[in-house]
Amino acid sequence: MNAKSKAAAQALLDRGWGKAAQLIAGEEGGPIVLARIERVIVDPSKKNNDQSKTNSSGETERPHPSD
Repeated sequence: MNAKSKAAAQALLDRGWGKAAQLIAGEEGGPIVLARIERVIVDPSKKNNDQSKTNSSGETERPHPSD
């Protein structure tokens, strides 16, 4: 079996049976860093001057510049 046939057979087996589990690690083997992306829909017709509100993550919300 030549190299191309072996690679093709391996690709078919991976697709059919699934690839073997692989260890997932962060940079330099450290822990994985997770990020949270939060989509917030804002009604532009409602002006809110209360800048002390916190978001669902507990962080203080910052006003966005007007376009």
